[in-house]
Amino acid sequence: MESTRELLSGNVTLTLEVYGSPKECGHPERFKVTLSPKRITQIQQMAQIVSQHRSVDGLNLWSVKAWDNYGDYLNGTEDDHGELQLDELNPERMECNAIVVSDDAVHWEAIIKHTDVRCQTELVILTRLTALAEASSSHG
Repeated sequence: MESTRELLSGNVTLTLEVYGSPKECGHPERFKVTLSPKRITQIQQMAQIVSQHRSVDGLNLWSVKAWDNYGDYLNGTEDDHGELQLDELNPERMECNAIVVSDDAVHWEAIIKHTDVRCQTELVILTRLTALAEASSSHG
């Protein structure tokens, strides 16, 4: 995971590794999303819902999932030095975009449009996301 913070806005930008299924198919290399302080608070609230209602009538709630069209799935190629160069001008066309939040982590998932290729990002631990958000707000 790569992350950057905008000091004035408090926005946190994450660039996450993407995994595809089936593994042998082509899929985007990274997912890039910018989260506003309000969006980070919403993610934290989703995590609280899971934590507070983990075992409502024996349902064993482990996550909440919501439609989410924030962020872009990006293809990339390696340059002559082995560095991944992302194509941010032409994000992959995706459908069924969702955010999945557990009590301690968040990830995003989607399907490449007109295929059966499912993509999922690496997990972002919520304590790390909260620390990033607090670091940006402490500079304001």
